[in-house]
Amino acid sequence: MDWFSLAILSGLFYAISRSLSRAYLKKRAGSVLAFTGVHDIIAGIVLVPFFITQLTIPADATFWLLYSIVVILIFLVDAFTFKALSTIGVSSFQIVAQSRHIFILVLAAVVLGEGIYIHKVIGVLLIIGGAWVALSSSVKKCLSYEGYIYTMLAAFCISLSFVFSKQIVSIVGPTQYASMVLFPVGLLALCIGRLRHKKQVSLSTLAKAPLVWASGIAFGVFELLQFSSLDLAEASLVLPVVQSSLIFAIIIGAVFLHEREHLYQKLIGTGIIAGGIITLNQQLLDLIL
Repeated sequence: MDWFSLAILSGLFYAISRSLSRAYLKKRAGSVLAFTGVHDIIAGIVLVPFFITQLTIPADATFWLLYSIVVILIFLVDAFTFKALSTIGVSSFQIVAQSRHIFILVLAAVVLGEGIYIHKVIGVLLIIGGAWVALSSSVKKCLSYEGYIYTMLAAFCISLSFVFSKQIVSIVGPTQYASMVLFPVGLLALCIGRLRHKKQVSLSTLAKAPLVWASGIAFGVFELLQFSSLDLAEASLVLPVVQSSLIFAIIIGAVFLHEREHLYQKLIGTGIIAGGIITLNQQLLDLIL
């Protein structure tokens, strides 16, 4: 399977995972960090059988340095995201978070030497514009600009982690790498969650919930597909194409979760995003034109 198909599929499984998570969290109050911890550990566990017979332990110190940085960066993404969502709405967050596509273009060019071509720039601008069209009607007045700053920090951290992941994913393979990232991030979330909440969240209740398992499995598949795509293509192409998750999320929300407010505007936005994603695939663009 080529990188583009893998990236599109990863977007689908990300949307499925997040929709299942939303369905669970809307019905039950509790620590989001505890949920994230159990969820990510489940995602890491389901991947273990697929690489255990070919387990690789790198001896290269550079690998472990970059891997440690990636784990910290991904944890910071979660932390900044939670802080941002405490002051701005989800739609506002989604729009501002599109800045990650600009960050990845610049960081991939500086760190990895990837080219900044016109079709990349046009594709990224279409994706950002489509996200704004799809979500702007749902934007609520924010309590402060602090939320926007945290959102930008989260976008920068995920972009930087993606660049570092591109450098090391081929060493251990996408499946093992995805699992290696998920386990420590999940454990960090559990530890921080325990420290922040005096009331102990029942981890056994989370671990026994079918929706948590379904979301975790879907998230594990998402990570595997995303890193498999990253192993085959440039980071500045893969991350924007994974934004197909927003298209799938809108469809899933409308069909299964009855989230149909401003549906026509969302559909127009998803059409623009789709155009941007197609623009990023040079071969597909040439075929259409």
